[in-house]
Amino acid sequence: MIIIGKLEKFMGGPTPSTYDRLHVTINRAGLIRLNDNCYRLLGRPPAFYLYYSKEDNVIALEPVHSASAPAAFPVKTTTSGWRIQAAPLCKHYGIRIETTERFVNPEITRDGPRLLLDLTETTTVRQVRLNKRPHQPPGLADRQLAIGPR
Repeated sequence: MIIIGKLEKFMGGPTPSTYDRLHVTINRAGLIRLNDNCYRLLGRPPAFYLYYSKEDNVIALEPVHSASAPAAFPVKTTTSGWRIQAAPLCKHYGIRIETTERFVNPEITRDGPRLLLDLTETTTVRQVRLNKRPHQPPGLADRQLAIGPR
């Protein structure tokens, strides 16, 4: 069975390993998360200066070697990487994020290193939300309906 004429070559390539790729997200609370590889390539700084270009809709993170430097945003560790609380920047510039967004092409510049995050090049990260209603014994809801609110 030969079907070569109907085949289409996939040009996407393999998914890079977590060690090799840069993975950066921002959520609705203004929390920027970096994977370990991204943080390592930026020199593992204790803090960052944050910049924003309204014209380009780009956030830039510049490593700072002291968390106590004026206007520096400290880096905190998480179970899956590193986080920077950028809510003040988002609020000041009116940056609205509705869901968790992953930056498609986070770029580390060669001069300086700075991390450039283009807000026009993101993809929504889907999260499965669990139904967290408290467990009620059988029949309790029916009794509450019969009695009515208190």
